[in-house]
Parts: sequence; structure tokens; C-alpha cells
Amino acid sequence: MKDLIARYMQEVSPTKAPETHKSNMSGAKFLLLSFGDFRPKEVKPIHIYQHLDARKKSATRANREVALLGAIFTEAIRWGIVEETPVQNIKRHKEIPRDRLVTDNEIKAFKHFAPEWMRLYIDLKLSTALRQTDMLRLHSGMWDEKGLWVDTSKTGKKLCFSASSELKLIVSKLQKINSVKKKSNVLPLNWWFFSTRSGTPYSADGFRSIWHRVMNKALSSGLLEERFQEKDLRARAATDCNSLMEAFELCGHSSLSTTKRIYRRGYTHVHPVNRAKSLKKK
Repeated sequence: MKDLIARYMQEVSPTKAPETHKSNMSGAKFLLLSFGDFRPKEVKPIHIYQHLDARKKSATRANREVALLGAIFTEAIRWGIVEETPVQNIKRHKEIPRDRLVTDNEIKAFKHFAPEWMRLYIDLKLSTALRQTDMLRLHSGMWDEKGLWVDTSKTGKKLCFSASSELKLIVSKLQKINSVKKKSNVLPLNWWFFSTRSGTPYSADGFRSIWHRVMNKALSSGLLEERFQEKDLRARAATDCNSLMEAFELCGHSSLSTTKRIYRRGYTHVHPVNRAKSLKKK
């Protein structure tokens, strides 16, 4: 198993989205502790349940580790190492979806301490619901008179966000900010929407570092009372959609149930039954 996990992490995991690969590297360490000395054919469902029980204090992470183990065994079948996976039909820990719904006032309080480019980041995120990975790789070559063209990194969904007046304003402001960073005030043909002073895109770690600093300032000021995560903005965008289907298409999910379970938060607005009208029909 030690060799199998190592092969997967070397050949397969790096082809995934950066955040997925990073998560896999963390999960692989715990899989090695539990299964490293096994031969692949020796791993049985009981051993996987023992791993879940041992990691129950970190239930969500344990579930991700089992998902990674399943992916590893799927590749092992393809490589001819095993003929079946022991991960199939494993019942994982029940996860309670995050239900934090960020308010307009909280967003306003956070933006008060954020640099201009991050304020525009938030505006664009609330309009597109793009994942952080996709947000940080946006560049001018993806923008034209029709809109913003994005091949999403996680699901591969191809999305074109129409060039609304709001979107045009955000992009024009980003262009102005990035041109100021250049001594000549002339941008190259392709420029990153969210870039450092040197013109390179922010890394995930670099972005998170700035986000946490801004968050701490907002909390220390008292204007913001409760911390929220960057990904909560994606959920807020999905919740603001007029329908579940609209949110599903905006988020680019592979499954409608994912949109409903995780990204539509708060109250669902429904129309009560018109009893008087129903009785007239009878």
C-alpha cells in the first residue's frame, strides 16, 4: 500500500486541481499510517471502518481520506494490482453542511479594511460564484465583448458570464489598478485580474495570508462580529439566485444535489397554497 499510495501521489494527484492535490497530500499521510504496511489485496472494509473510527474527531477529513483511498484503488484496478475495491459501499461519517450565510453588512465591514483589488475580487466572486482557484487564474484573455469565458478547474464545466454592466465596471477597474502597477501604465496583451506588484497572479497561500490579515483587522475593529470564510461568498452568490437551477448553472456543479445541500443557504422562498382557488376548481 505504501508503494501504491506513492505511485498515485506521483502520477495521478498532481493532475488534479491545485487545492485537490494539496488536500490529497495531507490525506495520504494519514492513509500511510493506517494502511502503509498492508498489501493492497489485504485491505478489507473492516480496516477502512477502523480508520474512520480512529479519525472520527476529524470526521470531514476522515471522509476525504476514504474518498482518496477509493480513488487510489480505482487506479489500482486499472494498473492491474487488484481486481476490486474494498471502499465500495463504505458508509462514511455524516457531515453537517456549513450553513453560514454572510450578510451585506458583514461584507461591507470586511471590505472597509480590504485593499481595492480585494474589494473587486469580492464583487466579482458574488457575481460569478467562481471557486478561489478559478478566481486567481482569471486574466484578460478570458474577457471580451461577450463576457468572461471560464473553464472551471474542478468540474471542467465551461461557463460564459455575460458582459453585464456590473461585470464591465469591475473589469475596467481591475484594468486601471493593474496598469498603475506598471511604470509605463501600459499593460501587456494578457494581464492577471488579481496580481502582485510584480504582475504575477497571487498564489493560494499568498491570497489566504492577505485574507486572514484583513479578517483579523475587521474583527478587531468591532465592525465585524463573526469570522466568515472566502468560500462563504460562493454560497452567498448561489443563495441569491432566483432558483435552484439558476444556482446550479452559476456554480457549474456536476450534481444538482450538491448545489441544494451545500450552497443554497438560508430560507427557501415558497408560495403558500391558494386554498380558495383550489376549492373553486372542485
